[in-house]
Amino acid sequence: MNLHFLRRPAAWLTAGTLGLTPWAAQACGDGGIDAEAEGGHVFTAANVGVPFGGIVPFNGGFNLKCLGDEAVVSTVAAGPGGSTAVVQLHGKATGGGGQAHSEASSGVSSGALLGRNTTPAIFADSAAVLKFQLVDASGEPTPAVVRFEILGDGQYIGTSSDGGYAGFNASVRSGASGVVDNHGWYRDTKGVYKPNTPISFLNNQAVPLGVTFGIDYTAGFYGGGNWLQLDLYTFAWGTSSARFGNTASIAGLTVLTPGVHAVLPDGWFTEDAALPGHYTLNALAPVPEPGSALLLAGGLFGLCGLRLRARVAAGSLA
Repeated sequence: MNLHFLRRPAAWLTAGTLGLTPWAAQACGDGGIDAEAEGGHVFTAANVGVPFGGIVPFNGGFNLKCLGDEAVVSTVAAGPGGSTAVVQLHGKATGGGGQAHSEASSGVSSGALLGRNTTPAIFADSAAVLKFQLVDASGEPTPAVVRFEILGDGQYIGTSSDGGYAGFNASVRSGASGVVDNHGWYRDTKGVYKPNTPISFLNNQAVPLGVTFGIDYTAGFYGGGNWLQLDLYTFAWGTSSARFGNTASIAGLTVLTPGVHAVLPDGWFTEDAALPGHYTLNALAPVPEPGSALLLAGGLFGLCGLRLRARVAAGSLA
């Protein structure tokens, strides 16, 4: 299901529509809510009402609570015939180094759920922020057009029997002077491929669904200091889980304006020697296999031995 109306909680969970205290009062720790706020927040909702039952999601009343960047919660929900169910919620959300991590799960440890109208939910809302500069050959701040590539993957599973749903949302925002292109693509293990789509999906099937996704984001940026933020959150309620590892990444960027290059955080990216102006996130670089590493080490030790023998021989001739 493509939830094109679903966006980050900050966009639609407002005090006016839900009768909550102002969103700022719900904040905890660093990240995940405001622009340029790297890190993560985990939220629980005691009663999600009728989630995604209409154009306005979460139209039931509930108490949103912020629990930090990781939380394990045991809560009681209404069951059939006046009974109760014990629900275990877990969420984790972190961000840093150009990558965002988000996972959420919900499970019933005892009893049975009455249905999604009274089901507690958990949200893991994460953000990765890249701050960079654009300069010319002399180091002067220079406006430029930059294309960013966002890549991510994960797995989510739900059950239709007790209203269990899991899902995720990914999006990009920045301090750009103007956005040229901002579109995503999605592919899952069922073979479904959707190009040019908002990255927001959920699953209520008992079979795990793997997914890969990407976002192409091209924009004009000011000279000097700039920022771009990758927002990723997962959510779960009923009997469900969604996990997106540490693989939602600002995978790369390309400065499209000739004569301009990016100044990036130390150690985060490597510029392509064959393609100046193109930078790849180091965290996604392939790690040499153990055999290759041993061969490389053996070659280095062998080279050192040859040099040592050459020095000894030279000394004996002196």
